Amino acid sequence: MSQAVVTNGTWKFAEIKEAPGVPLLIGGGESAPIPFAVAAPGSHDIWLHVHTDADKVAALLAIVRAPNGEAVRAERVDAPFHRLKPAKPYLEQAVKRPAGMQWHRFTVNFEYPGSYSLTLANAVSLLGGRKCVAGILVSNDPGFDPRKQDAAPAAGVPPPRPETPAGFQPAKVHPLHTSLYSGIVDSRKQFEATLIQNGSIYLDPSAMVLMGVNRQQGGRGYGDEAFNRGILTTGSGASYEHHSREFTQAVKSPEGRFVNAEGAIGRNFSLSYPPAIDDAAKTGRENMLPLLDNPSIHAWSVAGEAGGYLDYSPWSVEAFRAWLKEKYGTIAALNAAWRAGYENFDAIAPAANAETNKTNWLEFRDFSSQAFAQAIARSVRVVNATDPKGRPATAQFSNLDFFASHFARRRPNSFEDLIGIGLKETDHVAWDGYCAD
Repeated sequence: MSQAVVTNGTWKFAEIKEAPGVPLLIGGGESAPIPFAVAAPGSHDIWLHVHTDADKVAALLAIVRAPNGEAVRAERVDAPFHRLKPAKPYLEQAVKRPAGMQWHRFTVNFEYPGSYSLTLANAVSLLGGRKCVAGILVSNDPGFDPRKQDAAPAAGVPPPRPETPAGFQPAKVHPLHTSLYSGIVDSRKQFEATLIQNGSIYLDPSAMVLMGVNRQQGGRGYGDEAFNRGILTTGSGASYEHHSREFTQAVKSPEGRFVNAEGAIGRNFSLSYPPAIDDAAKTGRENMLPLLDNPSIHAWSVAGEAGGYLDYSPWSVEAFRAWLKEKYGTIAALNAAWRAGYENFDAIAPAANAETNKTNWLEFRDFSSQAFAQAIARSVRVVNATDPKGRPATAQFSNLDFFASHFARRRPNSFEDLIGIGLKETDHVAWDGYCAD
């Protein structure tokens, strides 16, 4: 553990009066890496021997990194999740135990052998005390329990050796890696691998470069360190959902707000509410202006985890009726297509669900999809008009449903509308895919 000591003194070895004669690694923030070897792939237990004060927890965050620097596991060790005192006292996760040494274990499944490292950091917890670590043990013996043994296992660990898992054949293709596009100057023609910002607690810029990441969404946590390694970022563009504080405070709910199928009023503004449309464009331009000369920005983010929604507010209903009138021309044509008997377009209300009126509901989903795509298109136009360098607009769109866009009730937007309407005037199409370690 001696390598965990940080030069600025945030982690160091010391003794405390409650545990005389026991050298403890004590500190806060993030420690330096503690190296350890994994000789063969498989499940390993990592044991932490810590000292805790009376009625306190260790509140440690243990981060395991692979040989390439990738964070393969982040584990809260003896750290209840809540940060504040709960409003209901009976929910309090009180810890009643005397001061002393504690063993805590977590399991990591290593995919390949090599030289790994463990970093210690703070896990925020209301009951957290001093960070005092006496020792760390790594074992692939599921029966090993230091609480039941007098001594630690022998330290004779053979050096790791490369292994090829049986049954797997390496693919005879070029790897999908951003280095394949390193010679292309025009960013609009490059393949981009972007990491959503989670701070260096999960991955540092060097590891990002190693794994092929060349973009960092909203890279406020990295700054010049990432930029100097060639990692660019996205700036906050003219998002349809960003409004000025003055506008939000002046327009009191329920005016202009989204309404769901049950009549509940939401916090967001309706995509069909004209004053909100105007304020979003104005606010978006103002947000971009201070960032126009920032060289690390390669694109402007105009939406986050968005895919549209079904809005039953008066403004959306009015826009839906106008959309139907433009599509069908006459109420007679609509009635013939729907096999309905409406007297006029004002008599049509969007169906709350498919069971009520499937034809109506599917039409309302198509309208809602286009309403969302048009909101994206408005944001793209603001970006194009504001940035003299012509950097593109992009977004996450992680909540788009690729495979069942007409039947996933919450997210009506289809990729066809997004590309054909929303992103028609920009060069980037993006999608955010989540993965699990």
